[in-house]
Amino acid sequence: MNKRLAVILAAVAGVILLAVIAYLVIDRQNSPGGPSGDRENTPFKEMYPDAPNPAEDPELAEQIKNLWPDVFQPKPDRDAIRREWADFAKKYPTNIYIPDEFKTPLSDEQRDERQKVLDTVTGVDTRFAAMRAESRNAAPGQDGPDAPAQPTIPAAEQRIYFDYKIQELQSRIQLVEYMLENGNPDAEQKASAQTELKQWNAQLENYKKLKSSIPGS
Repeated sequence: MNKRLAVILAAVAGVILLAVIAYLVIDRQNSPGGPSGDRENTPFKEMYPDAPNPAEDPELAEQIKNLWPDVFQPKPDRDAIRREWADFAKKYPTNIYIPDEFKTPLSDEQRDERQKVLDTVTGVDTRFAAMRAESRNAAPGQDGPDAPAQPTIPAAEQRIYFDYKIQELQSRIQLVEYMLENGNPDAEQKASAQTELKQWNAQLENYKKLKSSIPGS
């Protein structure tokens, strides 16, 4: 594991731990007995009987509120989320990010075909990465390696690859556009989303051009 990944994972683990502590603080402070209630029956005490209860430390609770205010926000309305997914699935039935529970169940043949597509995309990605690495390894001032006499990646696999990449980008665009139309983004979120959409649409056009250049397309 590289150092950067290890640092990221450590940071995520720290956030999760403090979020759990924050949940315990909130749960205890909002319980009928209050912070001074029957602490011996809390999950924290059951799991860590010898550890100090974070609910007893108001300074810690205040620090958590300052660092992670979202932890203290109301829990998401699961029913509302389900309704939004159902509405989104109705509007964009081919979007690849829709959870399976909101899709029409696939037949065995359709599942096999989907897996074949994913395997092909992974394989093509790997070969593209190897080709880019080989090109970068050319000596300074020299051209990269000569192109092979025959295409390294069959045209049929390239078409499957770019079809998937196009659908993937279209799915991202649909998600963000739906959020802009139906959500309530603030000015910063809206500006960031519009920047992403501009970049994705440019990339989408590039994928379409690449696909059209494949022999037989």
